[in-house]
Amino acid sequence: MGLLGSLVGEQKSPFAGVFGVVIAILMPLMYGAMGFVTGAIGALLYNLFAKWLGGFEVEVEVEARPVTIVAPYPIVPPAIPSI
Repeated sequence: MGLLGSLVGEQKSPFAGVFGVVIAILMPLMYGAMGFVTGAIGALLYNLFAKWLGGFEVEVEVEARPVTIVAPYPIVPPAIPSI
């Protein structure tokens, strides 16, 4: 954006504000598209290398523990005042 501003020179352009708004809208979309493309290329490369090298193997073991319910504090009935 700085380079484009220097190319315009010192002329007053009526579209300077519009250009800034358009860039503010388009740049997040461009970054999102570039991120998607690089993510897709990275996934493709990973899948190719995983076929050749074997990829990652993960073993997950679930430990069965008995579930006990514990009150957060002891439940004590209120004291009865003596008469």
